[in-house]
Order: sequence, then C-alpha cells, then structure tokens
Amino acid sequence: MVFILIGLIFDRYSKENNLKNVSFKREVETSVVEIDETFNVKIVVENKKWLPVSFLQIKEAFPMDLEFSLKANVEINYMQKIHTMTMALMPFQRITRIYQMIGLKRGKHIFQEISFISGDFIGLKTYSEPYSNGYRQEIVVLPKPYSSLNDLKPYSNYYGDISVKRWIIDDPIMIRGVREYTGNEAEKYIHWPTTLKNGKLMVKDFDFTSDHSAIIILNTEVNLYLWENKDLPKIEACFSLTRTVLEAFEVEGIPYGLASNVTGITNFLGRSITDIGYGSHHLHLLLESLGRADY
Repeated sequence: MVFILIGLIFDRYSKENNLKNVSFKREVETSVVEIDETFNVKIVVENKKWLPVSFLQIKEAFPMDLEFSLKANVEINYMQKIHTMTMALMPFQRITRIYQMIGLKRGKHIFQEISFISGDFIGLKTYSEPYSNGYRQEIVVLPKPYSSLNDLKPYSNYYGDISVKRWIIDDPIMIRGVREYTGNEAEKYIHWPTTLKNGKLMVKDFDFTSDHSAIIILNTEVNLYLWENKDLPKIEACFSLTRTVLEAFEVEGIPYGLASNVTGITNFLGRSITDIGYGSHHLHLLLESLGRADY
C-alpha cells in the first residue's frame, strides 16, 4: 500500500514537473556547405533536477532537402522530415548525440520546430509540449561549380577590351618588385636593402597605371510575367555558371563584384550590386549569397 501511494505521488508530481528543468541544445557544425558535403549536428539534452524522466521523445522538423547520411528514425509529414529521438534521463544526467547530415540541393534550409513528448511516472499517459527556444537555425548549401569549365570561352579576355597595348606611365605607388639599375631611373627609386644583398644597384619596379575590374550580372528573369512558371534547371545552371566565373576572376587576380535581381541575394547583401573586391572573404560572401538566392 505504501509503494502504491508513493507511486501515485510520483505520478502526480511527474505530470506537473516532468519537463521542468529539462534543457535542449542543438549545435550545427557549420553554416555553409557544398552539395553532398557531410556536416555534424550535435544534440545535448540535460535533466537538471532530482526527479528522473522515465520517457522523453524529441521530434525535430527538417527541410526535405536535408538528409541523414546514416540510418536514423525519420518520417515524412507534410513536406518536411520529422526526426524522432527517444530516451530516459536519470537525475542530473546529460545525453549527447551527434548526427551526420548532408544537403541534397542548393539553397537556404531552415531547421524548423521542435516538440517534446513525455509521459507520467506510471506510463499511462503522454503529453506534448512545443520547444521554441531560438532553435530556428539554418544551413546554406552552395551551388555546384559549372561542370564544363572548358566550354566557357571569354569574348576577348578576362580583362575585356584593352585599347592601349603599351603602357607608358608607371604608377609610383604600385610596386611590382625590384630590378637592376639601368642608369635611367631616379636615385630615389633605388632599393638599398636589395642593393646591399646583391652587390649591385637595384631599383623598384613599378606597375602601370591600370586598374581593371569586372561586374558579373546575374539575371534570372526568364519570363515576361513573374507569376509564370520558371525554368528552374536553367536558373540553377546560371547559379553554377556564376560561381565558376567568380572563382575564375579570383584565380586570375581580377577584382570583381556581383549584380543581380534575385531576391535572396539582395536581401542578404542589402543591395543589388556588391562592391568591387578580391580575396577569400569576398569570394565566400558572394558564394554564400548565391546559396541563399531564392526564386
């Protein structure tokens, strides 16, 4: 009789406090990935009270274009994937699970709602409770590089048309290197450290006054009216082509920018035309904007 009474007390208490002081934390390893690239999702569940949680089920909603690389308890419901985890927590216990996922399609994919399903101490009833503590996280999948790079033929060259073939005036600010003194250079241009090292006069070699840059224009307006059906494969090919051209300018050392009428790009960058730039950070910013592009 005493055990029954204790069980009923625990049952009553668990109904009211079973999910109290139970914390959930989800960490996504990265925010930007390639198509079919594996990334880790870390789940940490912790019971911060003296009462055990005999039954806890966590349901996470994922976009259809994200997939677990290994076997997981996943079902499809209303055009989204539901991942279910079932566990029991002892007092002050922490459980950590790490899952591997891949992105199947270019775009911005948002991890959606989370819900807890728990039961009473006896196990006769279950109840659900939403958990929306700032876990609307996202992952950006970049477009694939254009598959046939050799098919891209520049109209003239990467710099465009150059009307002057022979540069006359040196730029005293842009130093390209050092070379041997010929007697025609001014003495102020002598590079003394290199002169002492080589045992002969060396002067600074300047680059020419020329600063070429490029703007890539991406137009996805394929129909006269916006509400008409879009040719999505061709638009995706344009994203891939734009990425390949961006990377080609980066390799060639040519400053570049991007102009587009795509909604996701303008929202992410804050403007339709980006500043001219160069370097890995600039390239990463523009590639991420292509991944976020929306129709």
